[in-house]
Amino acid sequence: MTRSSDWSDLLTPGAADDWFASADAAPSLIVDARWQPGTAWWLAELSRLVYRDGELTAPLAAAGFALLHECAVDGTRTVLLRCTRGADCAALVCRGTASLRDWLVNVRAVRRSWRGPGRVHYGFRRALLRVWDQLEGPLATAPRELFFTGHSLGGALATLAATLHAPRATYTFGAPMVGDRAFVDALPPGLHRVVNGRDLVPTLPPTRGGYVHGGELHHLGAAGAADAIALASATAQLSAPSSKLAPHPALMDHAPRRYVELLRRLTQ
Repeated sequence: MTRSSDWSDLLTPGAADDWFASADAAPSLIVDARWQPGTAWWLAELSRLVYRDGELTAPLAAAGFALLHECAVDGTRTVLLRCTRGADCAALVCRGTASLRDWLVNVRAVRRSWRGPGRVHYGFRRALLRVWDQLEGPLATAPRELFFTGHSLGGALATLAATLHAPRATYTFGAPMVGDRAFVDALPPGLHRVVNGRDLVPTLPPTRGGYVHGGELHHLGAAGAADAIALASATAQLSAPSSKLAPHPALMDHAPRRYVELLRRLTQ
């Protein structure tokens, strides 16, 4: 059942208990570099599930996925999954390292050189390199058809990872900008950047820092980029979230549940 996002959906999405609620009616996950709404729904739900605290085996098995590898270092968490029903493929799902509150407050981001062309956000770079040595082996033995995915900061990590081990496609949901023009121009094909409504996070870091977006944009809901006033209002609201007040629209549109619900409607 569709319901409005609240503070728990935004700040503690892993506390949910309704993973893959629409799986029986969802289209199959299609192995293709081109945009596939059904594939986007599956990957958005996996990106929501990776926020869950504790074991993932049971909800994954119920949805038709097997856990191949899990890595968590200093708050950076990645899981490598294999689809056990339908297409023979795997998905690397990344979760961000910092809370939404931390990210919105610290909008100034220093860029550093990357292993490929261009310069990238220092925090994202550091977070991915914490776990990359542990991912290279499992990725080398995973099914050849790979998807990389993640929500918010996890989408930034998935984008970075795609430059080190090119997947069939990368799907990000509400992800911030990662690097400069030289970095974006060198991204492998098949990056699908999904943005919901006025989601604030994809407008960050400020473009005056040299950051740009890459990939193919897919906008869900009512389009409309958040502005500086929305940033100030949302950041102030996050400093003391109240159960009596719904999150600012620029925050509410960022909730993982919103992405899953809107993609479910799109597939129908």
